[in-house]
Amino acid sequence: MKYLALVYFFFLYAQADVDLLSSKVTNDFVSYELHRVNPKMTINQGALTTVKTISDLHPQHKSEWIREVLDVTVTVQINGQDKLLHGNSELLNQAQLDAILAADNASDINIKISYIPENNLKNNTAQLMEYDITIDPMIDAQYPGTPEELKAYLSEQGVMDIPTDIFREHGLSAMAFTVDESGHITDVKVQNTTDDEATDAILIEAVCNMPKWKAAQYADGETVAQNFVLTAGDMRSCMVNVLNIRKLPKEQ
Repeated sequence: MKYLALVYFFFLYAQADVDLLSSKVTNDFVSYELHRVNPKMTINQGALTTVKTISDLHPQHKSEWIREVLDVTVTVQINGQDKLLHGNSELLNQAQLDAILAADNASDINIKISYIPENNLKNNTAQLMEYDITIDPMIDAQYPGTPEELKAYLSEQGVMDIPTDIFREHGLSAMAFTVDESGHITDVKVQNTTDDEATDAILIEAVCNMPKWKAAQYADGETVAQNFVLTAGDMRSCMVNVLNIRKLPKEQ
């Protein structure tokens, strides 16, 4: 646990580097940006050392919906085997906390809460609430350069020469790709087209030609693949939600 806490300190120190993933190059409403894609509820591995309650694991958890907790079951995977631990409070007990810290990299923490709801119904029966939270790497995959170098790279690839009238207001295109366990770019595809084949080709080529990234990494050094998109267009678009884009730290 001390080792994990030490590495979490490194994660906090390294947050300045995470900004290298984001380069916003605007002309009116048009911008080109890199985003992490993550459709699941996640928690950074380093943050596990600070977890005490269900809300720490799942910030959207609503304690005010609960009149009485009957049972809290935490299920984690340790060395490939499921381990179930019971409690009777939204404040997790030590056995549950220890199991969460020992959970396998990239595994899910499952929480089942049996409870009596807070309402005025005469027949107020027990309900079940369930969450799955995936353990994210300590450090996300990172583009190997500064924001200025990324901007220069995109310019060299012809991205900055794309006519801005290609993009409609509130329209957003996206080129999806994966940064694999070695930091290489794989699985590049058009996720949301610009409706212009030549523009799509420029954006795809820019992604395919990117240099090797620093792969996402857990506290024990294990690396893992992560999904990203290069977006082009208007970030006010409702497509932002469809793409499951995670805003990166300090990204504006």
